[in-house]
Amino acid sequence: MRLVILLLILAGVGTYYWKDRREISETKIERYVRAHVDAMQRRDAETLCRQLAPDFQGRYLQVAGGSLVPQTLDREQACANMREFFELKTEMDRTLPAGSQFSIGYAFNLDRIEISEDRKQAVVQARSRLTLANLLVIDSTTTDTLRMHDGKVVMEASEGRIRMSGRAAGRR
Repeated sequence: MRLVILLLILAGVGTYYWKDRREISETKIERYVRAHVDAMQRRDAETLCRQLAPDFQGRYLQVAGGSLVPQTLDREQACANMREFFELKTEMDRTLPAGSQFSIGYAFNLDRIEISEDRKQAVVQARSRLTLANLLVIDSTTTDTLRMHDGKVVMEASEGRIRMSGRAAGRR
């Protein structure tokens, strides 16, 4: 009898674990967003890259200096862009006098979460603002598709509009 009860408990725990690794939830999405914001503030490009699915595709309309530029990125390109941005910021910090570091500000608003009926993916609408002192402001509005991959939430696709302004964007 004890063996049957133990097997039932193990089966229940195993089912819960299996299901939990496969299904997305609002709680998991909120954790994903918190980790994303934290990585941005720490300038951790590698963590941000791990949040992208291996087959990630991004399609954006970039608005800068009065021109519209369509941009398509895969995971490799997105990761390279993040690394380059954080390296530029680190280099700026090194070349400026002590105490005059340009700060990175990052705000992220989750406007809507829509989880599919099968709980395999979610569509998230979000807005973000990245500022680099008074030199550059990047405002984005995106619709992102998130899914579970190896028990973790990853971004599979993203599309939206990115507006760049400030002196570093060529607009005074």
